[in-house]
Amino acid sequence: MIQRIQTVYLLVAFLASAILFFSIPVAVFHYTTPVIVDLPFYITSTFQNVTTIPLLILNVLVAGLSFAAILLYNKRVLQLRFTMFAFLANVIMIIVLFLTADALQKHLNIEAAYKYGSFLPLVTLVLLILASKAIRKDEKLVKGTDRLR
Repeated sequence: MIQRIQTVYLLVAFLASAILFFSIPVAVFHYTTPVIVDLPFYITSTFQNVTTIPLLILNVLVAGLSFAAILLYNKRVLQLRFTMFAFLANVIMIIVLFLTADALQKHLNIEAAYKYGSFLPLVTLVLLILASKAIRKDEKLVKGTDRLR
């Protein structure tokens, strides 16, 4: 299981999603008053409460699918499907994440300072692409070996 490179890619993608889950700041909005608003997952300000539960659900979905794909090392086709669904969920999460930050910028009329947490979904995206390529390569190798029998 661990000797295959796609398992390493999926494990690192899972860890990147898990790190984002533990409230690593994605964007910080600074007011002139001493209130700091951190993304992701729950934003509290003096003007409004913005829930980012869809981001939380998408992040858990990406992490869960990545971890489930690791456990499906014997079933490469199903592993590829799980990886592709995780990729799709990650793309949706990136879009929702930056749309939420942009909406808050417009609503609060201040600039957002994007932090290192905003790069974690992009890293996860690249790792999921690499994992899917490795799974396809592995499946092609197995089918080629079956053809020789």
